[in-house]
Amino acid sequence: MQVIRLRKQVWEYDSSITLGPPGGFGTVFLGRGEGGEQVAVKKLHLSASSAGNRELTVSEELEGKTFSHIIPYYDSGIDAESMDYYVVMAKADESLQQLIDKRSVSEREAVKILKQLICMLLAALLLRY
Repeated sequence: MQVIRLRKQVWEYDSSITLGPPGGFGTVFLGRGEGGEQVAVKKLHLSASSAGNRELTVSEELEGKTFSHIIPYYDSGIDAESMDYYVVMAKADESLQQLIDKRSVSEREAVKILKQLICMLLAALLLRY
């Protein structure tokens, strides 16, 4: 288990257990919090780039807020020991891609999900200003 120390607490993750394929911004691993709860730990591929900083900013702005189709963010930051960027969020049962691969999504459901994504992004932008 890898141990990381972020702004709010210490987290652990297993670098051999990924939750899906690597994405454009990072790889998500199975992790756990100090209380033993399972979480998703995203190790960002980008270190000090603006895209990496944007990912951290969105995480910080949305921590503690809830949206019906958006995974809650718990913590984020730079681990002082490794100097890597991380985002910690709730562990989802499945990704949006897995849902789409498993079954067709109705137009009504797709619109509902897209509205939540737009609301989350707008909230992140508005909270910054």
